Amino acid sequence: MYTASKFIAHGEHKLKLQGNIILCKAVGAWNLEQAQRFVSEISGLVQENFSGVKQKWIRIMNMSEWELSTPDARDYVADYIRWEQTQNCIRRYYCYCNKVQKRLLYMKYKNIGSLMLSHNIDQSVLDSQQLLAQVK
Repeated sequence: MYTASKFIAHGEHKLKLQGNIILCKAVGAWNLEQAQRFVSEISGLVQENFSGVKQKWIRIMNMSEWELSTPDARDYVADYIRWEQTQNCIRRYYCYCNKVQKRLLYMKYKNIGSLMLSHNIDQSVLDSQQLLAQVK
């Protein structure tokens, strides 16, 4: 469906594993190439840490520096989210979203699954730890 291109990735991301929580930070405006880099890295992290052992996990996104994405990047990440649902991800938090980001997230998740919006990453981590302790 998606082919390799000669464009360079625009935008950045940072991933950090904290127990059964993946903390992600999206930075800048993303094109397809950046979305592919993100999906490759996070899916590798998921497979390495959760897939084989069937552990429940949660993803928390810091959206404070994300400047939206191209439609093909959005669709590519949406495909990843569908896959993520099959990999024991039990919740996704999106923190510090502006109105436009919220609207786009609601559109993306319309046919995919639920999302949680938050104004505080620390609280999202605490809520995630409590939820993960309940589902073990």
